[in-house]
Amino acid sequence: MGDDGRCGTAQSYDVRVSDQPINDANFASASPVAVGAPKPAGSTDLFGVPLPDSAAYVAVRGYDPYPT
Repeated sequence: MGDDGRCGTAQSYDVRVSDQPINDANFASASPVAVGAPKPAGSTDLFGVPLPDSAAYVAVRGYDPYPT
């Protein structure tokens, strides 16, 4: 992420789940999902997302301490 390409680590992830499609306008209103700290670049990050019985939409935003 950011200016360090395939090196370094993201600062954090913001994971959201909703029964409606998620976009920039409604991202904040989707339900947040607690996830652990990001791993270094090249590593696999795994986290569970509680899903409702109906269709679910999941969105992930990654944040970098160095904005580009």
